Amino acid sequence: MDFARETPSGALPEDQTEAILDAHLDRDFRVFPLAEARAVAAEVGSIAARLGVRYPREFVSHVCGRIPGLYVEVKEEVWPRPAAYDTGPFWSFLYALHSRRPQR
Repeated sequence: MDFARETPSGALPEDQTEAILDAHLDRDFRVFPLAEARAVAAEVGSIAARLGVRYPREFVSHVCGRIPGLYVEVKEEVWPRPAAYDTGPFWSFLYALHSRRPQR
């Protein structure tokens, strides 16, 4: 997949990661960088072709941008973790998410 042909200008859209974090996260969350290095669009395209998937341009911009991967977690004081052996609805355990570049 050639991401250079995805937009009329031949470039990926600008990475919006920082703007999204600034707009939606407050002190109730912890954010950590996750990726060791930025991805290269050609590498992401190669992985997508091998796996038979199509990554959204915004994701490719994210993993090729200044913050190529991150871990966002709501603080335990805001969303307490379940005690050992507690059960509950599936969603009650989803207190974090992460993004990073695809692995080879």
